Amino acid sequence: MTAPILEILTDAEIAALRGGYDPAVLNAGTRAALVDASYPEAAGLVDPLLKLFYPEKRARNAFFDKKVRAAAARARPAPAPLALDNATREIVLLTILSRKGNTQFLGIHVYWGLMEGLSVEAMVNVLLLSSYYEGIEVWSWGSGALTQILKVLKAQVATGKVDTMSAIGAIKSQLPG
Repeated sequence: MTAPILEILTDAEIAALRGGYDPAVLNAGTRAALVDASYPEAAGLVDPLLKLFYPEKRARNAFFDKKVRAAAARARPAPAPLALDNATREIVLLTILSRKGNTQFLGIHVYWGLMEGLSVEAMVNVLLLSSYYEGIEVWSWGSGALTQILKVLKAQVATGKVDTMSAIGAIKSQLPG
């Protein structure tokens, strides 16, 4: 019998992954995926987007925690009107990616969401809400993909290699694209 989705990763395993998290690695990977040597001029379009939606120094989960949001407001200038905190950005992306059928890409953003403070339960709820509006196939595919992703991350914690590059490498090598 397989473990229910909410029981695959323990709090200690999530904490271990967060201990090895480096947002700069994911941001550099995102930029590299969007701007490559074949068309470096794309940087003019991509860099402002990355600066707005993928800052490295934004407080985690600030939207949901009033104390964190207040401290962040005192520590930095207010974000641009369209900017999202990192956790909210990942909720939006999980909603979109739940329709795409790419387990690797979803896996990267599940990992990113966990690192930015989202819980597995919040991700399950995003999938459920998406399926309510988009169709039951979103839940069927999404819950299966989420289960696979969490198992890959659990196995990665067991190896002791919890840095960002290792976690993303495991997702890319073990999950279908």
